[in-house]
Amino acid sequence: RITQVKTDIYVTSFGPVSDTEMEYTIDVFFRQSWKDERLRFKGPMQRLPLNNLLASKIWTPDTFFHNGKKSIAHNMTTPNKLLRLEDDGTLLYTMRNCVKQMMFAFGT
Repeated sequence: RITQVKTDIYVTSFGPVSDTEMEYTIDVFFRQSWKDERLRFKGPMQRLPLNNLLASKIWTPDTFFHNGKKSIAHNMTTPNKLLRLEDDGTLLYTMRNCVKQMMFAFGT
């Protein structure tokens, strides 16, 4: 079964840029959302934030940055991740990453 995953990126910083290495660094919040019908629930709450222990037991997409050379997830004091479950089975997974990307060569 195919799962449609929606993504968006919020860039918090851009740089440094290295002309010699043909790369740049961005700091981003990377958000993904998808629906898993098996996780639907009824109760007094419409949303449940899931802690890291529960989050580790739920399937998450294996997404990556295509031109990424290196990606580091922020883990200062605790992992900078959020997994939230809505009553209809929709999951929102947000993480903060620092990504080193390759630049495209112009004029080739």
